[in-house]
Amino acid sequence: MSGSKVGSQKVLPQKSKVKFYFRTVRSRVIPILKRIEVGDYPSKIARIYGWSKQHVFYYIRKLEKAGLVRRQVRSNVVFYELTRRGQKYQNKHR
Repeated sequence: MSGSKVGSQKVLPQKSKVKFYFRTVRSRVIPILKRIEVGDYPSKIARIYGWSKQHVFYYIRKLEKAGLVRRQVRSNVVFYELTRRGQKYQNKHR
């Protein structure tokens, strides 16, 4: 897979303007996508991995901008689900 280098980190090519560093994809993005696929909400994802809720929400917002995650509001509860592109992205990086 080709990609450009920024500093000492390799940047994965994206069709959207959102960029993820390779190290970040492996350590943050893929685990979050897996938990969203199972149906976990951001607070639970934060508890499972020992991250702060703000940290998880930061990546979820980036995933939304990249078109990998869709926000679903049901009454007063917000759920997230993978888009078709998000499912392909996750399967590609398993």
